[in-house]
Amino acid sequence: MRTPNRNGCSQSRCATRLRYAPPKASAPVRYHVGSPIGKGKPRWLRLELTVAFPAGFHDLAELKTRGHPSMANDLANDRARPTRRAVTAGLLAAAAGPPFAALAQSSAPIDCHAHIFRRGVKLADVRRYAPDYDATVADYLRVLDENGITRGVLVQPSFLGTDNSFLLEGLSAAPTRLRGIAVVEPTATKEELAELDRKGAVGIRLNLVGLPIPRFDEAPWPALLKSVVDLGWQVEVHREAKDLEPIVAPLLRAGVTVVVDHFGRPDARLGVEDPGFRYLLTAGVQRRTFVKVSAAYRNGKDGVGEATALKAYPLLRDALGLDRLVWGSDWPHTQFEAVENYKKTRAFLDAMVPDAAEREAILSKNPAALFRFG
Repeated sequence: MRTPNRNGCSQSRCATRLRYAPPKASAPVRYHVGSPIGKGKPRWLRLELTVAFPAGFHDLAELKTRGHPSMANDLANDRARPTRRAVTAGLLAAAAGPPFAALAQSSAPIDCHAHIFRRGVKLADVRRYAPDYDATVADYLRVLDENGITRGVLVQPSFLGTDNSFLLEGLSAAPTRLRGIAVVEPTATKEELAELDRKGAVGIRLNLVGLPIPRFDEAPWPALLKSVVDLGWQVEVHREAKDLEPIVAPLLRAGVTVVVDHFGRPDARLGVEDPGFRYLLTAGVQRRTFVKVSAAYRNGKDGVGEATALKAYPLLRDALGLDRLVWGSDWPHTQFEAVENYKKTRAFLDAMVPDAAEREAILSKNPAALFRFG
Protein backbone atom coordinates (compact mmCIF):
# COMPACT_ATOMS: atom_id res chain seq x y z
CA MET A 1 0.00 0.00 0.00
CA ARG A 2 1.33 3.45 -0.87
CA THR A 3 2.39 5.71 2.02
CA PRO A 4 0.02 8.63 2.64
CA ASN A 5 1.35 12.13 2.17
CA ARG A 6 1.10 14.79 4.87
CA ASN A 7 -2.55 15.36 4.01
CA GLY A 8 -3.29 11.73 4.71
CA CYS A 9 -3.65 10.81 1.02
CA SER A 10 -1.54 8.83 -1.40
CA GLN A 11 -2.21 11.57 -3.98
CA SER A 12 -2.84 15.22 -3.27
CA ARG A 13 -6.13 15.25 -5.16
CA CYS A 14 -7.73 12.21 -3.56
CA ALA A 15 -9.21 11.18 -0.28
CA THR A 16 -8.68 7.46 -0.74
CA ARG A 17 -5.83 5.07 -1.21
CA LEU A 18 -6.00 1.70 -2.87
CA ARG A 19 -3.88 -1.39 -3.28
CA TYR A 20 -4.47 -3.42 -6.38
CA ALA A 21 -2.94 -6.42 -8.12
CA PRO A 22 -4.04 -7.67 -11.55
CA PRO A 23 -5.76 -11.05 -11.27
CA LYS A 24 -4.93 -14.24 -13.02
CA ALA A 25 -7.62 -15.16 -15.55
CA SER A 26 -10.96 -14.73 -13.83
CA ALA A 27 -9.68 -14.92 -10.24
CA PRO A 28 -11.20 -12.43 -7.77
CA VAL A 29 -9.64 -8.99 -7.56
CA ARG A 30 -8.98 -7.76 -4.02
CA TYR A 31 -9.03 -4.04 -3.34
CA HIS A 32 -7.87 -2.46 -0.09
CA VAL A 33 -9.44 0.96 0.18
CA GLY A 34 -8.40 3.44 2.88
CA SER A 35 -10.06 6.75 3.74
CA PRO A 36 -8.98 9.30 6.38
CA ILE A 37 -11.57 9.95 9.05
CA GLY A 38 -11.80 12.44 11.87
CA LYS A 39 -9.98 15.71 12.36
CA GLY A 40 -6.33 16.44 12.99
CA LYS A 41 -3.96 13.57 12.33
CA PRO A 42 -6.01 11.27 10.15
CA ARG A 43 -6.97 7.81 11.23
CA TRP A 44 -7.57 5.35 8.43
CA LEU A 45 -10.72 3.33 7.88
CA ARG A 46 -9.79 0.26 5.88
CA LEU A 47 -12.19 -1.65 3.67
CA GLU A 48 -11.34 -4.80 1.78
CA LEU A 49 -13.45 -5.43 -1.33
CA THR A 50 -13.16 -8.58 -3.41
CA VAL A 51 -14.75 -8.57 -6.87
CA ALA A 52 -14.65 -11.39 -9.42
CA PHE A 53 -14.10 -10.05 -12.92
CA PRO A 54 -14.23 -12.36 -15.94
CA ALA A 55 -11.20 -13.12 -18.04
CA GLY A 56 -10.52 -10.33 -20.49
CA PHE A 57 -11.15 -7.54 -17.99
CA HIS A 58 -7.45 -6.66 -18.16
CA ASP A 59 -7.14 -7.50 -21.83
CA LEU A 60 -5.62 -4.36 -23.32
CA ALA A 61 -6.41 -5.46 -26.87
CA GLU A 62 -10.08 -5.87 -25.99
CA LEU A 63 -10.24 -2.44 -24.38
CA LYS A 64 -8.65 -0.84 -27.43
CA THR A 65 -10.98 -2.73 -29.75
CA ARG A 66 -14.01 -1.59 -27.76
CA GLY A 67 -12.93 2.01 -28.14
CA HIS A 68 -11.37 2.66 -24.73
CA PRO A 69 -7.71 3.33 -25.67
CA SER A 70 -7.17 5.79 -22.84
CA MET A 71 -8.28 3.19 -20.30
CA ALA A 72 -6.04 0.61 -21.92
CA ASN A 73 -3.09 2.98 -21.78
CA ASP A 74 -3.75 3.74 -18.13
CA LEU A 75 -3.74 0.07 -17.29
CA ALA A 76 -0.64 -0.61 -19.35
CA ASN A 77 1.30 2.28 -17.84
CA ASP A 78 0.19 1.69 -14.28
CA ARG A 79 0.61 -2.05 -13.92
CA ALA A 80 4.15 -1.72 -12.74
CA ARG A 81 3.13 0.83 -10.11
CA PRO A 82 -0.61 0.57 -9.43
CA THR A 83 -2.39 3.85 -8.77
CA ARG A 84 -5.90 5.04 -8.09
CA ARG A 85 -6.15 6.08 -11.73
CA ALA A 86 -5.39 2.55 -12.92
CA VAL A 87 -8.06 1.02 -10.73
CA THR A 88 -10.57 3.69 -11.73
CA ALA A 89 -9.80 3.03 -15.39
CA GLY A 90 -10.50 -0.63 -14.88
CA LEU A 91 -13.78 0.03 -13.14
CA LEU A 92 -14.89 2.41 -15.89
CA ALA A 93 -13.99 -0.17 -18.49
CA ALA A 94 -16.09 -2.72 -16.63
CA ALA A 95 -19.06 -0.38 -16.53
CA ALA A 96 -18.75 0.26 -20.27
CA GLY A 97 -18.33 -3.30 -21.41
CA PRO A 98 -19.02 -7.00 -20.87
CA PRO A 99 -17.59 -7.42 -17.34
CA PHE A 100 -20.31 -5.23 -15.86
CA ALA A 101 -22.89 -7.77 -16.94
CA ALA A 102 -21.09 -10.46 -14.98
CA LEU A 103 -21.38 -8.39 -11.81
CA ALA A 104 -25.16 -7.99 -11.88
CA GLN A 105 -26.68 -10.77 -13.92
CA SER A 106 -30.05 -10.65 -12.21
CA SER A 107 -30.69 -6.96 -12.83
CA ALA A 108 -28.89 -6.42 -16.13
CA PRO A 109 -31.46 -5.32 -18.74
CA ILE A 110 -31.54 -7.23 -22.03
CA ASP A 111 -32.84 -6.17 -25.42
CA CYS A 112 -34.16 -9.36 -27.01
CA HIS A 113 -34.74 -8.18 -30.57
CA ALA A 114 -32.45 -6.14 -32.82
CA HIS A 115 -30.94 -6.43 -36.28
CA ILE A 116 -27.60 -5.53 -37.81
CA PHE A 117 -26.79 -5.18 -41.49
CA ARG A 118 -24.59 -3.26 -43.89
CA ARG A 119 -24.87 -2.15 -47.47
CA GLY A 120 -22.88 -4.45 -49.72
CA VAL A 121 -23.66 -7.61 -47.77
CA LYS A 122 -25.22 -10.24 -50.02
CA LEU A 123 -29.00 -10.14 -49.86
CA ALA A 124 -31.47 -13.00 -50.08
CA ASP A 125 -32.80 -13.70 -53.55
CA VAL A 126 -36.37 -13.50 -52.22
CA ARG A 127 -36.99 -10.53 -49.95
CA ARG A 128 -39.75 -8.07 -49.13
CA TYR A 129 -37.45 -5.17 -48.28
CA ALA A 130 -33.80 -4.11 -48.16
CA PRO A 131 -32.50 -1.05 -46.25
CA ASP A 132 -30.36 1.65 -47.87
CA TYR A 133 -28.27 2.40 -44.76
CA ASP A 134 -25.93 0.61 -42.35
CA ALA A 135 -26.76 -0.64 -38.86
CA THR A 136 -23.57 -2.19 -37.52
CA VAL A 137 -22.79 -3.97 -34.29
CA ALA A 138 -20.75 -0.95 -33.20
CA ASP A 139 -23.82 1.22 -33.72
CA TYR A 140 -25.94 -1.19 -31.74
CA LEU A 141 -23.54 -1.45 -28.80
CA ARG A 142 -23.38 2.32 -28.64
CA VAL A 143 -27.18 2.54 -28.57
CA LEU A 144 -27.32 -0.07 -25.80
CA ASP A 145 -24.83 1.91 -23.72
CA GLU A 146 -26.69 5.17 -24.30
CA ASN A 147 -29.92 3.61 -23.05
CA GLY A 148 -28.60 1.67 -20.08
CA ILE A 149 -29.10 -1.75 -21.67
CA THR A 150 -26.38 -4.25 -20.80
CA ARG A 151 -26.92 -7.06 -23.30
CA GLY A 152 -28.72 -7.74 -26.55
CA VAL A 153 -29.99 -10.39 -28.95
CA LEU A 154 -29.27 -10.02 -32.65
CA VAL A 155 -31.89 -11.56 -34.91
CA GLN A 156 -30.99 -12.41 -38.49
CA PRO A 157 -33.05 -10.09 -40.73
CA SER A 158 -35.13 -11.74 -43.43
CA PHE A 159 -33.45 -9.84 -46.26
CA LEU A 160 -30.10 -11.50 -45.46
CA GLY A 161 -31.57 -14.97 -45.84
CA THR A 162 -29.68 -17.97 -44.47
CA ASP A 163 -26.20 -16.46 -44.79
CA ASN A 164 -25.52 -15.77 -41.11
CA SER A 165 -21.92 -14.63 -41.58
CA PHE A 166 -22.59 -10.95 -40.82
CA LEU A 167 -24.61 -11.93 -37.75
CA LEU A 168 -21.79 -14.15 -36.50
CA GLU A 169 -19.26 -11.41 -37.13
CA GLY A 170 -21.36 -9.14 -34.95
CA LEU A 171 -21.62 -11.71 -32.16
CA SER A 172 -17.84 -12.13 -32.14
CA ALA A 173 -17.40 -8.42 -31.43
CA ALA A 174 -18.96 -8.75 -27.96
CA PRO A 175 -19.50 -12.43 -27.13
CA THR A 176 -20.42 -11.87 -23.49
CA ARG A 177 -22.94 -9.13 -24.31
CA LEU A 178 -24.65 -10.60 -27.37
CA ARG A 179 -26.58 -13.70 -28.42
CA GLY A 180 -27.91 -14.54 -31.86
CA ILE A 181 -30.96 -15.99 -33.56
CA ALA A 182 -30.04 -17.47 -36.94
CA VAL A 183 -32.01 -18.28 -40.06
CA VAL A 184 -31.18 -21.67 -41.58
CA GLU A 185 -32.36 -23.93 -44.32
CA PRO A 186 -34.64 -26.72 -43.09
CA THR A 187 -31.98 -29.14 -44.34
CA ALA A 188 -29.35 -27.73 -41.95
CA THR A 189 -27.48 -30.52 -40.16
CA LYS A 190 -26.95 -30.89 -36.44
CA GLU A 191 -23.24 -30.22 -37.02
CA GLU A 192 -24.03 -26.91 -38.71
CA LEU A 193 -26.30 -25.91 -35.85
CA ALA A 194 -23.67 -26.93 -33.32
CA GLU A 195 -21.17 -24.64 -35.04
CA LEU A 196 -23.65 -21.76 -34.81
CA ASP A 197 -24.15 -22.62 -31.16
CA ARG A 198 -20.43 -22.36 -30.47
CA LYS A 199 -20.43 -18.90 -32.04
CA GLY A 200 -23.24 -17.52 -29.89
CA ALA A 201 -26.50 -18.53 -31.59
CA VAL A 202 -29.26 -19.78 -29.31
CA GLY A 203 -32.06 -20.46 -31.76
CA ILE A 204 -33.48 -20.16 -35.26
CA ARG A 205 -36.04 -17.79 -36.68
CA LEU A 206 -38.94 -18.62 -38.94
CA ASN A 207 -39.92 -15.36 -40.58
CA LEU A 208 -42.91 -16.66 -42.46
CA VAL A 209 -44.61 -13.39 -43.37
CA GLY A 210 -45.77 -13.75 -46.96
CA LEU A 211 -44.52 -17.35 -47.24
CA PRO A 212 -46.29 -20.74 -47.30
CA ILE A 213 -46.73 -22.40 -43.93
CA PRO A 214 -44.29 -25.34 -43.68
CA ARG A 215 -45.44 -28.91 -43.15
CA PHE A 216 -43.49 -29.49 -39.96
CA ASP A 217 -44.36 -33.18 -39.81
CA GLU A 218 -42.69 -33.85 -43.16
CA ALA A 219 -38.97 -34.17 -43.96
CA PRO A 220 -36.64 -32.40 -43.44
CA TRP A 221 -38.39 -30.54 -40.61
CA PRO A 222 -38.54 -33.28 -37.93
CA ALA A 223 -34.76 -33.77 -38.05
CA LEU A 224 -34.11 -30.03 -37.84
CA LEU A 225 -36.51 -29.56 -34.93
CA LYS A 226 -34.96 -32.49 -33.05
CA SER A 227 -31.54 -30.88 -33.41
CA VAL A 228 -32.99 -27.63 -32.08
CA VAL A 229 -34.41 -29.45 -29.05
CA ASP A 230 -31.15 -31.31 -28.44
CA LEU A 231 -29.23 -28.02 -28.37
CA GLY A 232 -31.72 -26.44 -25.99
CA TRP A 233 -32.49 -23.79 -28.59
CA GLN A 234 -35.67 -21.90 -29.35
CA VAL A 235 -37.67 -21.39 -32.55
CA GLU A 236 -38.69 -17.78 -33.07
CA VAL A 237 -41.87 -17.26 -35.08
CA HIS A 238 -42.81 -14.13 -37.03
CA ARG A 239 -46.21 -14.37 -38.70
CA GLU A 240 -49.58 -12.63 -38.52
CA ALA A 241 -51.74 -13.85 -35.66
CA LYS A 242 -54.36 -15.42 -37.93
CA ASP A 243 -51.81 -18.08 -38.95
CA LEU A 244 -50.19 -18.77 -35.59
CA GLU A 245 -52.06 -21.94 -34.68
CA PRO A 246 -50.95 -24.06 -37.68
CA ILE A 247 -47.38 -22.96 -36.98
CA VAL A 248 -47.08 -22.88 -33.21
CA ALA A 249 -49.10 -26.01 -32.45
CA PRO A 250 -46.93 -28.45 -34.47
CA LEU A 251 -43.76 -26.81 -33.17
CA LEU A 252 -44.91 -27.39 -29.61
CA ARG A 253 -45.79 -30.99 -30.47
CA ALA A 254 -42.23 -31.39 -31.74
CA GLY A 255 -40.99 -30.42 -28.29
CA VAL A 256 -39.36 -27.10 -29.10
CA THR A 257 -39.50 -23.85 -27.16
CA VAL A 258 -41.40 -21.28 -29.22
CA VAL A 259 -40.86 -17.52 -29.05
CA VAL A 260 -43.53 -15.47 -30.83
CA ASP A 261 -42.52 -12.04 -32.12
CA HIS A 262 -44.23 -8.69 -31.57
CA PHE A 263 -47.25 -9.57 -29.44
CA GLY A 264 -48.17 -12.26 -31.98
CA ARG A 265 -48.90 -9.68 -34.70
CA PRO A 266 -52.68 -9.25 -34.12
CA ASP A 267 -54.69 -7.63 -36.86
CA ALA A 268 -54.92 -3.84 -36.54
CA ARG A 269 -58.72 -3.86 -36.86
CA LEU A 270 -59.35 -6.77 -34.52
CA GLY A 271 -56.73 -6.11 -31.89
CA VAL A 272 -56.89 -8.51 -28.97
CA GLU A 273 -60.09 -10.00 -30.40
CA ASP A 274 -58.11 -11.47 -33.30
CA PRO A 275 -58.81 -15.23 -33.16
CA GLY A 276 -55.11 -15.89 -33.73
CA PHE A 277 -54.19 -13.80 -30.71
CA ARG A 278 -56.85 -15.61 -28.70
CA TYR A 279 -55.22 -18.90 -29.72
CA LEU A 280 -51.87 -17.58 -28.51
CA LEU A 281 -53.36 -17.02 -25.06
CA THR A 282 -54.10 -20.76 -24.88
CA ALA A 283 -50.68 -21.90 -26.08
CA GLY A 284 -48.92 -21.73 -22.72
CA VAL A 285 -50.13 -24.98 -21.18
CA GLN A 286 -46.81 -26.74 -21.83
CA ARG A 287 -44.84 -23.73 -20.56
CA ARG A 288 -42.76 -23.63 -23.75
CA THR A 289 -44.35 -20.56 -25.34
CA PHE A 290 -42.76 -17.13 -24.93
CA VAL A 291 -43.87 -13.82 -26.43
CA LYS A 292 -41.84 -10.74 -27.21
CA VAL A 293 -43.72 -7.66 -26.09
CA SER A 294 -41.98 -5.67 -28.77
CA ALA A 295 -42.55 -3.48 -31.83
CA ALA A 296 -46.15 -2.56 -31.01
CA TYR A 297 -45.98 -0.04 -33.85
CA ARG A 298 -45.93 -2.88 -36.36
CA ASN A 299 -49.44 -3.87 -35.33
CA GLY A 300 -51.24 -0.73 -36.47
CA LYS A 301 -50.49 2.83 -37.51
CA ASP A 302 -51.30 6.09 -35.75
CA GLY A 303 -51.18 4.60 -32.27
CA VAL A 304 -53.42 1.64 -33.02
CA GLY A 305 -50.63 -0.88 -32.41
CA GLU A 306 -49.68 0.74 -29.12
CA ALA A 307 -53.32 0.76 -27.98
CA THR A 308 -53.57 -2.95 -28.78
CA ALA A 309 -50.34 -3.61 -26.87
CA LEU A 310 -51.70 -1.94 -23.75
CA LYS A 311 -54.64 -4.35 -23.83
CA ALA A 312 -52.57 -7.35 -24.90
CA TYR A 313 -49.93 -7.17 -22.18
CA PRO A 314 -52.12 -8.06 -19.16
CA LEU A 315 -53.84 -10.79 -21.17
CA LEU A 316 -50.52 -12.37 -22.13
CA ARG A 317 -49.15 -12.02 -18.61
CA ASP A 318 -52.16 -13.69 -17.05
CA ALA A 319 -52.50 -16.43 -19.67
CA LEU A 320 -48.86 -17.40 -20.28
CA GLY A 321 -47.24 -16.17 -17.09
CA LEU A 322 -45.08 -13.13 -16.46
CA ASP A 323 -41.99 -15.34 -16.75
CA ARG A 324 -42.85 -16.08 -20.38
CA LEU A 325 -42.59 -12.47 -21.58
CA VAL A 326 -39.50 -10.67 -22.83
CA TRP A 327 -38.89 -7.25 -24.38
CA GLY A 328 -37.13 -6.20 -27.56
CA SER A 329 -36.43 -2.80 -29.11
CA ASP A 330 -36.71 -3.96 -32.74
CA TRP A 331 -33.77 -1.62 -33.43
CA PRO A 332 -33.16 -0.06 -35.95
CA HIS A 333 -36.93 -0.11 -36.57
CA THR A 334 -36.73 -0.98 -40.26
CA GLN A 335 -39.37 0.74 -42.37
CA PHE A 336 -40.38 2.81 -39.31
CA GLU A 337 -37.14 4.76 -38.87
CA ALA A 338 -38.88 8.10 -39.45
CA VAL A 339 -41.27 7.69 -36.53
CA GLU A 340 -39.51 5.37 -34.08
CA ASN A 341 -36.31 5.45 -32.04
CA TYR A 342 -34.76 3.45 -29.22
CA LYS A 343 -35.69 5.80 -26.39
CA LYS A 344 -39.29 5.88 -27.53
CA THR A 345 -39.66 2.11 -27.67
CA ARG A 346 -37.97 1.71 -24.29
CA ALA A 347 -40.23 4.38 -22.76
CA PHE A 348 -43.30 2.57 -24.10
CA LEU A 349 -42.33 -0.47 -22.03
CA ASP A 350 -42.46 1.68 -18.89
CA ALA A 351 -45.91 2.94 -19.84
CA MET A 352 -47.19 -0.53 -20.65
CA VAL A 353 -45.68 -2.18 -17.57
CA PRO A 354 -45.83 0.38 -14.74
CA ASP A 355 -44.94 -2.18 -12.07
CA ALA A 356 -41.15 -2.07 -11.54
CA ALA A 357 -40.89 -5.72 -10.45
CA GLU A 358 -42.74 -6.89 -13.55
CA ARG A 359 -40.50 -4.76 -15.78
CA GLU A 360 -37.38 -6.18 -14.19
CA ALA A 361 -38.60 -9.71 -14.86
CA ILE A 362 -39.31 -8.88 -18.50
CA LEU A 363 -36.06 -6.98 -19.00
CA SER A 364 -33.65 -9.12 -17.01
CA LYS A 365 -34.59 -12.38 -15.34
CA ASN A 366 -36.73 -13.90 -18.09
CA PRO A 367 -34.42 -13.21 -21.06
CA ALA A 368 -31.26 -14.11 -19.15
CA ALA A 369 -32.51 -17.68 -18.87
CA LEU A 370 -34.19 -17.90 -22.28
CA PHE A 371 -31.20 -16.59 -24.23
CA ARG A 372 -28.58 -18.37 -22.10
CA PHE A 373 -26.76 -15.39 -20.69
CA GLY A 374 -24.68 -17.26 -18.11
